[in-house]
Amino acid sequence: MRETLSEALQIQVRPESVSGYGLPGYVQYKHVHASWLRPWLKKNPLYPLIKGRAPLVLPGDWDRACVPFSTTPVYVFLADLQACAFEYKDTEFYRLLLADLHAGKQRSYKSLLLNSEQAIDQLFEGYVRVFKSMAAEGYQADKAVDPICVMVTRDGRLIKEEKGRHRLAIAQLVGVERVPVLVRHIHPDWLTAMGGTSSGSAAANIVRSLQSLAV
Repeated sequence: MRETLSEALQIQVRPESVSGYGLPGYVQYKHVHASWLRPWLKKNPLYPLIKGRAPLVLPGDWDRACVPFSTTPVYVFLADLQACAFEYKDTEFYRLLLADLHAGKQRSYKSLLLNSEQAIDQLFEGYVRVFKSMAAEGYQADKAVDPICVMVTRDGRLIKEEKGRHRLAIAQLVGVERVPVLVRHIHPDWLTAMGGTSSGSAAANIVRSLQSLAV
């Protein structure tokens, strides 16, 4: 279905319309749970296959446990960075990372190994650049490594999932008018409510339903 719909799953939306955050159930298989394997494997090597085989129209209660996106750690960290006028050493997250560094706890963030104060500074300076770029130029899709991935709940709300959380949060905080998102999953109850099973092909009904969410 994803191959059939392709670009139709990418829609333009108002950033603030993605108000929730949740994860599909298969994310439980992302990390290695066996303690004896963790020193060698941080992530389940089969997870990309599991994720890739998950259907576009995904049943279940994955949308029941979503939380406001503005309460997630990523959003809180970036809102704090903006509130501090980008003096990142004044943020709570910076102080936490620095304390962990001095305590000998080796941490990484977005694949950046935070093994020195310079590395921590590099992390924050990168987000400051994204803030300033997006405020001046809007959302630049060609600069993004991954799309902003969302899911459609049973009541037609857009909720954020794993990929693109930082960029969506910054877009909301600086007031970008619209961003492109990739719809990863749709709850079947919403399609039924939209008349998605009444006539026409399944693909055509999904496209029509998604267009109602776009701006």
